[in-house]
Amino acid sequence: VLPQLRAFLHQRGSSLAGELQGIWQRYSASPGRSSPEGFLDLLLAERRIDPLTHARFTARAALDLNAPRPLEGDGPPGQRGSGASGARYDVLGELGEGGMGVVSLARDETLKRRVALKSLTDTGDVLALRRFVREAQITAQLDHPYVVPVYDLDARGERASYAMKLVRGQTLSDLIREARLQREAGHIDEEHSLSARLEIFLKICDALAFAHERGVIHRDLKPDNVMLGAFRELYVVDWGLAQVLGGEHADTPLVDVERAGLEGKVEGLSGTSPGQTVDGDLVGTPAYMSPEQAGGEHSLVGVASDQCSLGLILHELVTLEPPYPAPTFLATILRALESKIEPPADPGPPELSAIVRRATATEIQDRYSSVTALADDLRRHLRGLETHALPDGPRQRLYRWMRTHQT
Repeated sequence: VLPQLRAFLHQRGSSLAGELQGIWQRYSASPGRSSPEGFLDLLLAERRIDPLTHARFTARAALDLNAPRPLEGDGPPGQRGSGASGARYDVLGELGEGGMGVVSLARDETLKRRVALKSLTDTGDVLALRRFVREAQITAQLDHPYVVPVYDLDARGERASYAMKLVRGQTLSDLIREARLQREAGHIDEEHSLSARLEIFLKICDALAFAHERGVIHRDLKPDNVMLGAFRELYVVDWGLAQVLGGEHADTPLVDVERAGLEGKVEGLSGTSPGQTVDGDLVGTPAYMSPEQAGGEHSLVGVASDQCSLGLILHELVTLEPPYPAPTFLATILRALESKIEPPADPGPPELSAIVRRATATEIQDRYSSVTALADDLRRHLRGLETHALPDGPRQRLYRWMRTHQT
């Protein structure tokens, strides 16, 4: 693996190629550290390589099938430190930090695999602990290929944590950014093409359709919460704001607030980025909020709200431009209230624009009946069929018939 990595970095003109040997010697000098996979983890943790490079070369590393470390009792999975008695997870480095907790790269000492370990920052906050456990339980029970799997949960230790699949790759935001740069350069490759982007979107729809069937809405859909692996894996992540609809475990709705009180809701949030998740009277990310979320009308937030967020993501995937390019948090909220999408310079095929308009309609009853219906309409377009969002006129109908019956 290391010679291949060195050749790869040298080809890219990276100065790291000449430093690899020294870093490896420093790494392997530590007791119990001699695996290429662990070395790649170190390079990732020190931000010397990007997640995609880490994913590609980790896949080439040999499997680690050494005897598992003996576990004494039922120790907390979030226990830190290599070699600690009863510690199942050895934390290798921090991957990111959110509002409720921190996500770390960790090694499962029993199964010898890398995992993402999410730990609650403040276990003294009873409400935060309850939501943290609920997030883990909801995510674990959404057993779908495009929802990140949860392996373990422990809320009894000093620091509540749960382990989930480590997704080595990039976010959908990264892919959109790369596609935008390629468009500016005059050429978009196959990996970033419109057809590839729409294929990703349909997978997201499949995951959300499954969640909605289980009575769960995400409430914070955005490109940052979609992870793409180096081998075409896709996972919808961060179900921290998810809400259960109906049944004995349904979330208690918050008290509705009038739209006229908008100024009060955003007070203190003036410095917040429109792409940042908020939780309170306003729940979600303003740049991808449905009108009912932006208005704080919690009793109206449901599967149609997730569908609206998906429509906004679809707009960005098609046009490579954000749906609400407002300069401030409040301006973004006002755009979201009216579902006022910025007209793009290149709107793409009219059928796709019509699908976006229907999915993001201001009134809930004007949207698709479900996320499945949205995905089906997009698939009809991709097959060259008439869409429900933009029915054919006589000329277009004749054109489709002639294209199907060319002879």
